[in-house]
Amino acid sequence: MLVALAPFVVAVVTHAGRDYVPVGDIALMDLRVRDVWSSDIPLVGAYSRFGWNHPGPAAFYLLAPLSIVSGQPAWATLVGNALLQAAVVAAIGWVAWRSGGLPRLLAVLALVGLAFGAMGPSMVLQAWNPNVAYPMFVLFVLLAWILSYGTPRVLPAVVAVGSILVQSHLGYLPLVAAATVVAVVLCVRACRGWTAFRRPMAWAFVALVALWTPPLLHELVHPSNVRRLARSQTDPGEPVLGVSRAARILAEEFRIPPPWLGGEHQLDEVRGIVVLQSGWWLLIPLGLLVVAALATRRRSGPGSPALLALTATLAVVGFLSLVRVVGAAERYVFYWRVPLALLVVFMTGWSLWLAAHLDESRLARRIAGVGLAAIVVVASVTSSVRIAQTDDVSDAESLASAAVAAADPSLAGGRRVLVSAAGFGFLGIERAVVNELDREGVDVVVDEAFDFQFGYSRTATRDDVDEVWYVLEGGQYLSVLSGEPRARVLWESSPLSAAEEEDLRAGQRELWRALQRAGREDLFAQLEAPLIAFALDGVPDIDPETLDRVAELNQRTLDAAPCRCAIVAFDPEDARAASAGLPDVDL
Repeated sequence: MLVALAPFVVAVVTHAGRDYVPVGDIALMDLRVRDVWSSDIPLVGAYSRFGWNHPGPAAFYLLAPLSIVSGQPAWATLVGNALLQAAVVAAIGWVAWRSGGLPRLLAVLALVGLAFGAMGPSMVLQAWNPNVAYPMFVLFVLLAWILSYGTPRVLPAVVAVGSILVQSHLGYLPLVAAATVVAVVLCVRACRGWTAFRRPMAWAFVALVALWTPPLLHELVHPSNVRRLARSQTDPGEPVLGVSRAARILAEEFRIPPPWLGGEHQLDEVRGIVVLQSGWWLLIPLGLLVVAALATRRRSGPGSPALLALTATLAVVGFLSLVRVVGAAERYVFYWRVPLALLVVFMTGWSLWLAAHLDESRLARRIAGVGLAAIVVVASVTSSVRIAQTDDVSDAESLASAAVAAADPSLAGGRRVLVSAAGFGFLGIERAVVNELDREGVDVVVDEAFDFQFGYSRTATRDDVDEVWYVLEGGQYLSVLSGEPRARVLWESSPLSAAEEEDLRAGQRELWRALQRAGREDLFAQLEAPLIAFALDGVPDIDPETLDRVAELNQRTLDAAPCRCAIVAFDPEDARAASAGLPDVDL
């Protein structure tokens, strides 16, 4: 257990007290974790880009204790995530030891080690709701298995852990629901009735009430999150992955070598989505399940038929839930595919072990024990080293730190500021700015449309504030908005020289005016594209020299830096006029 917990210890030692600025979704997690101790306590979970929140606030509540006792610095949320994951892994080990002794402990810790190794240091070092849920899925499956072969006393734990999983990330709902139903049915069959369930069901009901009261209160005092969730399922607005892409996504975990055993997950670096693999790799898990079924039929041990049924159920339901995933194939939506693939492999190995009577051989037991222990050690050491080496500050964090430092002096006198993103904030600097200013006690708010992201007490209209700040991550927004007569550039970052930057701004403004005259405002995003000449082909009244110069500088910017970023401030009465006609501006 000490070896398995080493990566989390390294994360705590190397990051406690660190000067740290979370960005993007992680900044929002940090913000809402602090809100646990405020009058605007979160009653639902982290936001989704589809306009709703995940079902419950359990992840915020579990991360909050360290934050409050340490004075709510950003590093406390990061370290709190490492400590929480360590506690879950410790719970996994304790449950495995109590239910199956040393053999089960070694097997489960080997699975956990491989699962974390496949995801990299960010799983431990980023306090994000999918990361919080990741090890809990393994704990949930272990508890559901113990329940399934006739141990009803673990039902309250199954309900509690399953609830936390679903609250942390909605994507676990089909898996949790299916596994719970199968486990309960198998347990009733093993116990020959419901008599043994009376007390466990009472405690399970207590767990349900305790964990689901906050979301119920949210439905009573805030706009309905359940209604938003239901609307997104009935009218998603984006296509679902479908059978073919779902198969090719799940297949990645079974290709040779698999990502969790010497391979790596392949990502499209431009779009940030998984690279589809050949669906033929799914013949491997299908074959493993068939082999496991035949081996279990030949000879089974205590709980092995139940584990087979549970694994097969999770595999089928997991695939069907992948089919229904809406939007792009972003891997955080289906993190569960890694431990699920490992479960299929480990379960098949155990079935063959029993069928071959290897459990009756002392030598075989020793070899298997040493092998599993070696996996635990290697996985733990590898993860620990990778976490220790992850010490560099990211580009996004550096930009966010510079933005906050440069903009902070302008807030002297207690001015109230509305922070708004212009364009798509891929790096999440806008969220970092709101989070850090709020930490410093600045009266910072966002537009009312984003109450589900930032909290209901942190919204206002432009008529209620002293300034409006546009946080820009797109160079075309910087060029256009900074050219407005009453604009004040509080902070800017560009890899170009001052003369080149001014040249690019002038060129992009000129091209924007040409697009407006032609009624082609839909091409605004192309103003920062290196291939702008192709995108604007056919638009009249465009100077070829300007077009070539802008394309050249756009390419140099793309090669040298994450973005041309800025904070441009306006008085409230000027903000709407300045952004009129610009696509994807919040106000």
